[in-house]
This record gives sequence, C-alpha cells and structure tokens, in this order.
Amino acid sequence: MRPLGVFFLAICFVFLFSRGVYDRWIDTQSVMSFSDVASYGQESTITQTLAAQAGKRLVPEGSLRGINDVDSMSYEYSVIVTEGETLNVSAIASIHRDNVAYLDSYGLIQFEIEVEMVSSTLARVIVTVSLRMPQTEAEYDFIQGSQASFNVSFDQTKAE
Repeated sequence: MRPLGVFFLAICFVFLFSRGVYDRWIDTQSVMSFSDVASYGQESTITQTLAAQAGKRLVPEGSLRGINDVDSMSYEYSVIVTEGETLNVSAIASIHRDNVAYLDSYGLIQFEIEVEMVSSTLARVIVTVSLRMPQTEAEYDFIQGSQASFNVSFDQTKAE
C-alpha cells in the first residue's frame, strides 16, 4: 500500500508542477488570433488596440525591462485567400489622446509582418508590434500617457 501512495503523490506533484509551468508560459505569450476573408479588389481592415496581456507592459526596445515588461507583441491572423492570388498586408498606427486619434507620424510604433501560406487558400499572417525609443522630447510627449491602436489591411492581387 505504501509504494502505491508514494507513486500517487509523485504523479500529483508532477501534474501540479507541469500545470504551473504551462500556466506561466501561457501568461508570457502575446499572440492573439483572428480570422478574416480578403476579397480580390477589396480591402479588408481590422482595427486592433495595442494592449499587452494582463499584468504585462509594452516598453520601447532597448529600455530597461522589468519582470512584467515585454518589448514586442505578436498578433496572428488567419486569412482566406483565393487560389492563385497574392495576399498584400499593411499596417498603420495611430495614437489616441483625449478622444482624438493622431497618425504615428514619428514612427514610434514599428511593425514586422510575416505572411505564410498554410495551404493554397489559407494564409497565416503574424504582425509583430514594437515601440521605438523616443529620441526627442516631442516624441516622448507625443506617446506619453496615450493609447495606441493600429489597422491591419488585407487585399489580394492577381499572382504574376
């Protein structure tokens, strides 16, 4: 009976430990998924608020990071593409202050866009967003205390 009890306790410990590690891993991920359909000749746009996961804070690249700080966030989109056409993706950022949206004319919000064709009709788009360190007082004042969002636009063109 005793070996069975020790075995059971060991299994419970392993389960609880692996569950804790998994929960910690999930909390540090910043991938969000959406699905959309892009049509030929039409543009489809998603507006996304730039917000880190609960307990996390997006900080500029190159700054000192605290335990809950991240320097980039990734957003994942599944897009249905017509076979034989090319998917074009673009992103543009805006800064919101006092209920007014301003285009990010300083280029403080940076995008890296990856398009992977999963099948002949399905594309996986990953948009990685990061903040550039403000270089001037005007840039710092522009972004300090504001909320950011971005539009991701999808459209298709005939493959050449």
